[in-house]
Amino acid sequence: MSDFIVKEYAVKDKDGKIKIWQSGKLINYQKWLAEQASKFHSTGGFTEQSAMLDTGMEEPRLAPPAPALRIEIRKYSLEKIVERLKEQFSLQLTEESLNRFNKLLLSYFRGARQIVDVRRNLQQDWFQKQSSLRISQIDQLVAVIKEIEIKIKSNHGEVVSMEIEGEKMKALPQVQQQIRQAQIEAKESVQNSMNKGDIGEMVVKKEEIEEPRKFFSFKKRSQALSSGKIPIEEVKRFNKLVGPVEELRQLSLKVFRRLGTTASQTTEKILRRVDSLSDGSLQKKLGIIQAWQGSPVYNLYVKLGRMSLEEGLSVETIINRETNTGQETLTAEEFAAISDLNKKLRF
Repeated sequence: MSDFIVKEYAVKDKDGKIKIWQSGKLINYQKWLAEQASKFHSTGGFTEQSAMLDTGMEEPRLAPPAPALRIEIRKYSLEKIVERLKEQFSLQLTEESLNRFNKLLLSYFRGARQIVDVRRNLQQDWFQKQSSLRISQIDQLVAVIKEIEIKIKSNHGEVVSMEIEGEKMKALPQVQQQIRQAQIEAKESVQNSMNKGDIGEMVVKKEEIEEPRKFFSFKKRSQALSSGKIPIEEVKRFNKLVGPVEELRQLSLKVFRRLGTTASQTTEKILRRVDSLSDGSLQKKLGIIQAWQGSPVYNLYVKLGRMSLEEGLSVETIINRETNTGQETLTAEEFAAISDLNKKLRF
């Protein structure tokens, strides 16, 4: 019972000061705190009564996390796998059929197709007639392909096409050169803008606001009315008129191609238009350039450049792929012309 008797009490005297009742005596509260602190430091922690419960989980929680295991991914050549299959099953395929066979296997090894899709494709005429394999032999071929895929996965590997990897490596220096050139040009552009320091050009001048030109004129039609009929005014729909800067912001690929017979002629026309509209004002020219950079045509240009950098392929390769898939895109000539235009528009 004595273990459960509280030996210390906190009480308040007549003056409102807190004291500790201990062993039949009133002790100053500050003195009692000092004693408790000295006990804590002398014992290296709390006493047994207030010791933290050891659950057995403290050490695992405080221990540093186990280092992550780095799994090395092995790469297997698609071309070597195909050559081994050709030798094993005596496959005689044309170049077109061989390319199709390579793409089929690569999509399967990458997880884009199931093994049943591979079997169904190999039973079609483009493969079965050229390979002269019977259905049972095709089943054997499919089983070997499946076995290869299982072994590659067990070794934490992946199948890559050395031909595609080679194209990426060839395009890599060109892409890196384009990145370095873009960084240099951007740095020079900022430096030139700072060196000019022409504050006068940045001051907004008070100019007379000219009335916008009317692109269309509308006249009332005179119409003879028979007696007794009340004339009704004709209701017309007026198209929203936009200024030349807004027209540049809305420039589509279709309109871009109508501006000139070649891409170079079109960009030269845009450059002359920018110079004429800016009228020597740095602020006006900056606004016009921002409008050009917000146009759909410019967005297509930026999209091609970004895809080229991200995928490590040349711009021509990206353009051909976009064209083959039916996507709206620039031609290589248009991409080069817009690139030259952007260089001329820099300050």
